[in-house]
Amino acid sequence: MKIRIVNNSRNPLPKYETAFSAGMDLMASLDDNQTIVLKPGERKLIKTDLFIELPEEYEAQIRSRSGLALKRGVVVLNSPGTIN
Repeated sequence: MKIRIVNNSRNPLPKYETAFSAGMDLMASLDDNQTIVLKPGERKLIKTDLFIELPEEYEAQIRSRSGLALKRGVVVLNSPGTIN
């Protein structure tokens, strides 16, 4: 199955980093020298500038990374985030 991906960011496309990875890491699409700082309990929408064209009856999911969730409290608000 081919899924069309439009990458409007300056980042490379997500890829599997190890042989048995279940998912890929997304990167934030930031301007040069831009940093995002979250205060405790604060929520922000962070853009990736990635767009996908999913076939009907399919979905994609965005999930929190366990290390970031545990160590830094960074989570996907409606985890898992469903894209359909």
